[in-house]
Amino acid sequence: MRANKTRAFELFDQGNRPSDIYDQVPVTKRTLYAYYQEWKKVRAKEREEEEKQRRQEDVNAMLAREEVEKQRKRAAIAKGLQENLEKERQRRHNLELHFQGLQFKIRDLEWELWKASSKPNNRDEVQRIGTLYSQAYQRFIWVVPQLYPKETNPDRLLLPHVTEDVFSRSVFAAKKAAATKTGTTGRGKRDYVLGAKDLPLYVGEGVGDMDYEGAVKLSANRLARGGVQAGSPR
Repeated sequence: MRANKTRAFELFDQGNRPSDIYDQVPVTKRTLYAYYQEWKKVRAKEREEEEKQRRQEDVNAMLAREEVEKQRKRAAIAKGLQENLEKERQRRHNLELHFQGLQFKIRDLEWELWKASSKPNNRDEVQRIGTLYSQAYQRFIWVVPQLYPKETNPDRLLLPHVTEDVFSRSVFAAKKAAATKTGTTGRGKRDYVLGAKDLPLYVGEGVGDMDYEGAVKLSANRLARGGVQAGSPR
């Protein structure tokens, strides 16, 4: 019985119909037609399973491609982030180098400005150095927020000033003593203003706000009240 059904299914698979194989399968016509109906159901179910499996394979292949694309995008994003981090580190490194250079440059210019302002009839040199100082300071206050966004007083990040640390106690007193000794204290000449960090700055006779003695007194008063009052170099 089972051998007859298997033989009939093989013949049906070859494209034969029941009427074509009456003499090849030793069963009745009714049984052969029953085999044929069962064969159609079995093969239909097999085709359905094959189609279902094919669709599942297509879905799996699509999901695999999507996962590969996601991994590629994640790798690209990670690479981009890494490159951005590296660029930011390099930018900050360059800013720090520029910041340190400006710190030293501003301190050196303050020293040069003090030396130039201590000489009479030296207005052009004072103006030249003062311009360089102003430019350096402007660059300095541009850099500070990028490195220290919470810093509200850029002057606190400047290097210790030679003019404050060294001269506020000794040079001012020595210069005043020398002027008093020679009888040239500069009273009434109006040749000084308060420059960077509220320190006396010689600008030329007749073009300042006060004489040397007045500038020294005002500078001392401001320094005694707690340091710089101006907030930024002039």
